[in-house]
Amino acid sequence: MQSTWYYKPIHIEILRILVLKGGIAKDKDIYEILRKYYDISYTSFLKRLLALELRGLITVRQQKENVRIVELTPLGRRMQI
Repeated sequence: MQSTWYYKPIHIEILRILVLKGGIAKDKDIYEILRKYYDISYTSFLKRLLALELRGLITVRQQKENVRIVELTPLGRRMQI
């Protein structure tokens, strides 16, 4: 019997988590959810957020020191996840 392994890219999971949270969440909350399923460092996670922001799918703003708010843009909301 052959088993099938499915892979979901981390950036898609970040967008999915944001959709489930209503389009807005703290970066640490998203990171903690990802850590349950992926072996990813916080630095690598921040690089993924930057890549999504450069693509225009999310915005990241600094609320306080070490607290970032991640929000889906209208383009990010239209993505089929």
